[in-house]
Amino acid sequence: MRKSYETSMAFSKFGIYSISLYFLLNWVSAAKANDDSLFQTNQVTYLDPYKNIIYDMGDFKISFPKGRFLLKSMNNHFSLSIGTSIQYDIGGFIGSDKKHNQPDMGGSQAVLRRARFIITIAYDNFKIIVAPDVGRGALVNDSFHEINLNYIGFHHTDLSIGLIQPSVTLLGSETSAGFTLVERPMIIDLVRNIAGANARIGFTASHWGKNYYIGASVTGQRFGKFYQDFQKNQKGGIIRAVIHPIGSQNYDLHMGVSGTVAFHGDNRRYSMNALPEAFIWPGRPYIRTGKINGVNNVWAIGPEFAFRFNRFIIQSEYYSIDLQRNSENNSRRSNLKFAGWYVSTNYVLFGQPRQYYSERAYFSAPKNALFNPAVGDWGALEWTARWSTMNLNSHRYDWDNGKPKNIHGGKQHVIATGFNWYPADQMRFSLEYNYVFATRSRNNYYNSAGRKSNILISRIEFNF
Repeated sequence: MRKSYETSMAFSKFGIYSISLYFLLNWVSAAKANDDSLFQTNQVTYLDPYKNIIYDMGDFKISFPKGRFLLKSMNNHFSLSIGTSIQYDIGGFIGSDKKHNQPDMGGSQAVLRRARFIITIAYDNFKIIVAPDVGRGALVNDSFHEINLNYIGFHHTDLSIGLIQPSVTLLGSETSAGFTLVERPMIIDLVRNIAGANARIGFTASHWGKNYYIGASVTGQRFGKFYQDFQKNQKGGIIRAVIHPIGSQNYDLHMGVSGTVAFHGDNRRYSMNALPEAFIWPGRPYIRTGKINGVNNVWAIGPEFAFRFNRFIIQSEYYSIDLQRNSENNSRRSNLKFAGWYVSTNYVLFGQPRQYYSERAYFSAPKNALFNPAVGDWGALEWTARWSTMNLNSHRYDWDNGKPKNIHGGKQHVIATGFNWYPADQMRFSLEYNYVFATRSRNNYYNSAGRKSNILISRIEFNF
C-alpha cells in the first residue's frame, strides 16, 4: 500500500508539472505571436541634444555624442573619445546605532564613490580603453578601473586583453551607471571578487546574438600593491552563458548561469566580508569570515533569472561559494560552503522603460530622458525594491577537542528600496533606504552581538 501510494503521488506530481509546463509553453508562444518585435536594442532611437555640435578641422572633426568628447578622422579610421563617470554619495544612519556596547556606527558621511575618466582610442577594429579612477573605492585598492586592448572585427564578438572587466553574474555585468540601487547585493560583489572585479589582469572573449550570450575569461591577480595572501599571483577563470528566448516590445525573458573559480597564489589564506550594501563606511563590515587557512581553490556557481513585462522587471540570482581546503599535520580541514541570493523588482513610473542590452545580457537604464516641463516631459523616474541575503556561516556547530572547526562569519539581510530620477541620459539623482539586520559575527569588532540598522543614502551621478 505504501509503495502504491508513493507511485500515485509521483504520477500526480508529474502530471501537475507537465500541465504547468504545457501552459507555460503556450503562454510563451502566444506572447511571441502577439508581440514579435525581437532585438529591441536595434529599435530604440536615442535622443541626443548634442548631435548638431560639430567642428570641422580639415582631416578631423570634433563632436559630442551624448555629451562625450569625440575626435574622429574624416576617413573614419581613427577616433579618440574622452568621457567621465562621476558618482557622489551622501548617507547616514537614521537614529542611534549603538547596540550591546558595540561601537557606535551612527553619523553621516559624504563620499566621492567613483570618478572615472574613460579614454578610448580606436583604429579600424582595434580599440584601447584607459580608465583611471580617483574615487574612494579605487584609491583604497588601485587607481585604474581598466586598461585593455580590444578587437571587434568579428561579428557580435569582443576580445579584450589587459586589465579587464570580466562579465560574471547578471548584476555583475552591469555598469555602475545602470544600477537600480546605489550598490550591488553582497553576494554579487563576493562572487565578482573571486576572479573578476576591477583591474584584473587577464583575457576575455564574448559573443552574442538576439537570443543568447556567452562569455569566458582567464584572469590573474588584481592590479595594485595592496593584494596579498590568496589573491597575490592567483589564477582564475569565469564563464557566463545566457539565453534570451523572448525579446519583444512588451516582454523579455532572461535565463542564465554564471560560474567562476580561482586557485591560490603565494598563500592559501582567504577571507570574505560584506558591508551593509552602502560604501559610506568601507572599513566596517557587519559580517566577515576572518582569515581562513589552507584554501586550495575558491569557486562559485549559480543561476540568474529576469523577466520584464512592459515597465516592470523582476530578477533574481542565487550563488553558492565553495572553499576547497588541504589538510595539515594529519588534521583534516573541512571544506567550506557559503551562499547568498537576492530578488529585486523595478518599475519605471514615467519615461522610457528599461531595455534589454544583448551585447552584455542585462537591462540598461532608461534612455531618452529629457527634462522639459514646457512640453510635459519630466525625464524618467523608476522605483526599485530588493531583498538580499548573505550567509558567511559554515559548519557552524563543528568542534574538535574543544576548538571550533567552523566559520561563524554571520548572516546578513538587507531590505532596500529607492527611486532614481533621470532628468537627462547623462544625469541621475538617487534616494534609497536600507534596513539591515545581521546576526553576530565572531571576532568582529563592529558586530560581536548582532546589529539592526536604518540607513538613508543619496547619490548624484553624471555620465558622459
